[in-house]
Amino acid sequence: MRTAANCATWWHAGVFPAYVRLPHPAYIPGSPSDVEITWREQARARGVRLDPSVSWDDLDAEADRILQRPVVGTSPEHIMAAVLDLLHVEGGDLVSGFRDVLPVPDIPLRDDFWLDAPGRHHCGLVDRQAVDVATAAGRSPNLLWPAGDDAIAPPWLVVVEIDDRSTIVACSREIADRLLGLPGIESWELRDPVTT
Repeated sequence: MRTAANCATWWHAGVFPAYVRLPHPAYIPGSPSDVEITWREQARARGVRLDPSVSWDDLDAEADRILQRPVVGTSPEHIMAAVLDLLHVEGGDLVSGFRDVLPVPDIPLRDDFWLDAPGRHHCGLVDRQAVDVATAAGRSPNLLWPAGDDAIAPPWLVVVEIDDRSTIVACSREIADRLLGLPGIESWELRDPVTT
């Protein structure tokens, strides 16, 4: 089985043909239907040049905090669902992990997935349903990839860094093009995901 350590190696080695960033939206507080504000809209409003490695802090001045900031360390439910649907993830054909603690009690865990790294202790989920339940509870996995041979890099890897406000997908050129065309979800391609 592919392990989290292998996936981290593949991520940092740049073995994937493409990397797509899906920034988590901000919201207008108190709006009747949680009106989303995209990073492009915020950049335009603040007169900031939007480049692939921009952080939300570059777009949001401390003195003008009128928005509910994008969530950090977890993917919004609609983004995670759209990504997994596009990747045709169903049932138990994926491996995923959380950092530190589970957000929802009684979610079944994988017996074969544990990763301990400095400041990062991950435990694994068993299937897509568990991922959906956890994400709906406000705590998506930080790593997801399809199960398979440990010696072969997976066709895709989804990363939600614990300190970031984006979901990043490492993947093939074909998957990247489809992700970049997802309706209603902001996205752009990254050149160097490790430094983003």
